[in-house]
Amino acid sequence: MYTDYFLQHLVNRLNALPNFMGMIYFSDHGEAINYGMSHDTATFIFDMTYIPFFIYFSDAYIKENPQKYQILKKDVNYTFTNDLIFNTVLGIMGIKDTAHYEPQNDLTSESYDHDINRFTTLYGKKAIKDDRE
Repeated sequence: MYTDYFLQHLVNRLNALPNFMGMIYFSDHGEAINYGMSHDTATFIFDMTYIPFFIYFSDAYIKENPQKYQILKKDVNYTFTNDLIFNTVLGIMGIKDTAHYEPQNDLTSESYDHDINRFTTLYGKKAIKDDRE
């Protein structure tokens, strides 16, 4: 609850800034508190892979980037892992002229590859699709 309070307070303060465009929030990992477990790879369960993740944009950003905003709204239920955040940040910022940009890993790209079969966790040892079956 404190995190929610803090983030709401932060968004309110950021919105007051004249050039504020957006904010991305995500946790580095999840927990399995409903099972009395913390984040421990020795006792891995898929609940540990679920993290809070949201992107908040100012009205100005949405007005300047309506296509990206609509793509993100459409992709809201696609699988995403936080190790892909680099490409999504590049996409949000409009930085695509780089050897490191991969549109298939950018949620703002029409080319985002949402195929559940490609996602893994636990250092590539567990397929995310196994949790969905």
